[in-house]
Amino acid sequence: MSLAHAGLGLFVMGAAFQSGWKLEADRVLGQGQSLNLGGYHLRLDKVSYGPGPNYDAERASIAVTDTSGALVCQASPERRTYAVGGETTSKVALCPHGLDDIYVVVGERRAGSQGSAWLVRSYLNPWIHLVFFGPILMAFGGALSLSDRRLRIALARRAPAPLAGMAPAE
Repeated sequence: MSLAHAGLGLFVMGAAFQSGWKLEADRVLGQGQSLNLGGYHLRLDKVSYGPGPNYDAERASIAVTDTSGALVCQASPERRTYAVGGETTSKVALCPHGLDDIYVVVGERRAGSQGSAWLVRSYLNPWIHLVFFGPILMAFGGALSLSDRRLRIALARRAPAPLAGMAPAE
């Protein structure tokens, strides 16, 4: 039961951090330009074009580094255009780093003074993994508490033995 309560605490803590300290940043970036998101640095390395099974895609390559300059991940978000319906969608790149997640989305292309540029949106969700780990710990704690023989539901109770010298009730 203690594990289940600890899981609830982790879930509440993760939800509070995620909603209270979530960061967003967006900027129009050309190749080689960058933006800062909290303690992370995102640099648009290149954008390539290519076909998919039923769509055309603009695939961005974005390097995400931390404050020390170490590479956290190489994000590859896409902007897809479907020829049949004319719809445009985005494929989000997810960079997990510790308890945090960094979401990177590449948006529409814009004409810039130095060539093409793309709208890049990024989101930092701190401690978001606790939102998922907490309920898993709650379920494990609940299952563990149900395995205790003393607490099983619908376990037939034995009648107490009669005291010496007393006749059993009829």
